[in-house]
Amino acid sequence: QNSSSPWSPISSQVALKKMPLRKRSRKELVVNEIQIMKENRHPNIVNYIDSYLVDEDLWLVMEYVDGGTLTSVLVRVFMEERMIAAISRECLKALDFLHSKNVIHRDVKSDNILLGMDGSVKLSRHSIPVFSDVEWGGLVLGFTLQDGVAVFLFSSSADFGLCAQLTSERNTRCTVLGSPYWVAPEIVKRKEYDTQVDIWALGIVAIEMLEGEPPYFRESPVQAQRLIAQNRYPPLRMPSKMSVLFHAFLHSCLDTDPCIRWTARELLE
Repeated sequence: QNSSSPWSPISSQVALKKMPLRKRSRKELVVNEIQIMKENRHPNIVNYIDSYLVDEDLWLVMEYVDGGTLTSVLVRVFMEERMIAAISRECLKALDFLHSKNVIHRDVKSDNILLGMDGSVKLSRHSIPVFSDVEWGGLVLGFTLQDGVAVFLFSSSADFGLCAQLTSERNTRCTVLGSPYWVAPEIVKRKEYDTQVDIWALGIVAIEMLEGEPPYFRESPVQAQRLIAQNRYPPLRMPSKMSVLFHAFLHSCLDTDPCIRWTARELLE
C-alpha cells in the first residue's frame, strides 16, 4: 500500500485487473498509460487507485462499483424517461471530461456503465489509451480487506482497454474498435473519427434504456454494421412513447454527420 493512494486499506473495496507483461513489447508504454489514468480522475469514471508489479504481472487496482452494470438493470426494469435522463446526464459529465482531455472512450454501451448502490453512475473501460502493439487482458475481481486479509468478491466493475488518446498532431483516428451495435457510422465506414463517436454510442444507449436493447440487436454483427452504414437514423420500435424532448435528444446524438452531432458539453447545457 503506497501512502499516497486515495483509499483506506481497512474498509475499501476495490477491483483488480491482472495484466501479464511477459510477452509485451515496448513495456515503457505501460508506464505512460498508467500516468494517463492517474491524470483522468472524475466522479463519473471508474478511477485508477494504484498498481503493483508482481514478478512479470502488473496488477491494477481500480475503483469498485457495487451496483453492477446498466445492462443487468435493463433486463429487469422498465426505465422511464426521467431515469434515462438522469443516467445520460451522468454519462455526459464523464464524456465531457474525457473529451476535454482529448480522450475517446470508443466503447460506450450499457455493459460499461456501472451503477452504484448510492445512486452514482460511472463509466468504465475508460482509462487506457490504445497503442498499436499493446493488448490488455485478465480477470477483474473485487476484494475487501478484513483484518489485513484480502477477501475476494465477484465484480463486474472496471473493464479497460479501448480508449484512444488524441494529440495535437493526431486529432482523429481510424482504427475499427468498439461494440458493433453501438458503433458510429464513421467507424463502420472506416473514416477518420474523433470524440463524437462516443456521443453516437450514448444515443444508442438511450434507445437501449427505453426499448431494452439497441437497434439491430437481433441482427448479426456484420448485418448490424451494414445497416448502421446505410441508414441515416436508427429505427425505433416505440417512437410514440417518446416525448418531443427525448426525440430531440436522440436526434442531437445520432446525426450521421459528426460535425453536426452535438458535443457532450452542448448536450449538458
